[in-house]
Amino acid sequence: MNRSRYACIALVSAAALLFQVAQTRVFSATLGYHLTYLVISVALLGVGSGATLSGLVDRRRRRPSVPMLALAAGASAIGALLLETHVDPASLLAVSIVVAYAAGSMPFIFASWIVVRFLRDDPAHAGRLYAADLSGAAVGSLLGFVGLPLLGAPGLYGLSAVLAATAALAVGGPRLRLAVAAAGAVTAMVALTIAGDAIASPQPGPDKTRVYGGVITHLATRWDPYARVDAVHYRNQETGILYRFLMSTDYTGPRPDADVMYLDLNAATQVLDGSGDMQGLRATIIAAPYELVTRPHVLVIGPGGGIDIQNALVHGATRVDAIEVNRGVSGLMRGQLADYNGHIYTAPGVTVYDDEARSFVKRSTDQYDLMVMTVVDSLAALASGSYALTE
Repeated sequence: MNRSRYACIALVSAAALLFQVAQTRVFSATLGYHLTYLVISVALLGVGSGATLSGLVDRRRRRPSVPMLALAAGASAIGALLLETHVDPASLLAVSIVVAYAAGSMPFIFASWIVVRFLRDDPAHAGRLYAADLSGAAVGSLLGFVGLPLLGAPGLYGLSAVLAATAALAVGGPRLRLAVAAAGAVTAMVALTIAGDAIASPQPGPDKTRVYGGVITHLATRWDPYARVDAVHYRNQETGILYRFLMSTDYTGPRPDADVMYLDLNAATQVLDGSGDMQGLRATIIAAPYELVTRPHVLVIGPGGGIDIQNALVHGATRVDAIEVNRGVSGLMRGQLADYNGHIYTAPGVTVYDDEARSFVKRSTDQYDLMVMTVVDSLAALASGSYALTE
């Protein structure tokens, strides 16, 4: 059997799985984590439809070639991204879900069509073909995990198109038309990686927050397997209004300004201006635990924008360890937002670990005077679907 078929089936399977991962992240940001499960039903719809079309159309003398089906899978992945991000789910939720089903199923239809055709044409090698299918899907899932922080979710759609175009080249040979299509897919991937939000900015659905337009200055975006993270600045706002709900109504002293990070366009964490006067934190509700201890060794679980670290330092903590599970958050705090927040993640006496809190505490041999878990039943956990794993 032509070995190029194994490469083709592995590549289209990788493209389909990668497309599924990318959709999961986009839908989690725009619609809510619970609606990401529709990606699974969309995939099953596409796989079943592709098998049906293969059974009906492949019997004919003139049938679409495998390279054309592979290119269609790649093109439909890009098309799905553009359609899904240009329908406003806040005002047209039903339409956006219909679009998600219709456009989201197309790459799976074409990928399934290819797999079923290969299996039908060469049943003697079905085991090897299926092994190539599973291997490609495994590679696609790994590419999603590794590629998301590097390319962003829009870039993953582009990478899916590149894999599909490469599959067309693998089985169709170095034809000019296929080479041009593959080059176009690479160009789309690069464009979506560099300017993903400009080309296909996620539209916030109900109960989601806009991070562009109006009085908002968008500062940065990071994609992470846990969440999309957006840092924004609100112009012409009252100083300290973003965390006023934490402060005593009797406090009239100075307050530092603040920007904010949103996780999946929903949960917010404030980023205080490190050049401001932090003494106002003594008038907040989160100052209460420090009335019980002096010069404590503090563990902060989920430091986010750093307000709990600032609070610990203001109250004389001798050492602060913090555990941040979202590398998108910690990356922004150490990177683009570091000057603004006063390099709080790398301040003297502060150590921030990129880790999962329960695992870290279980492994740690340190003893702490105070463990801070502000709003442990947090909106971030709710928005990401973490409570789905609790009993």
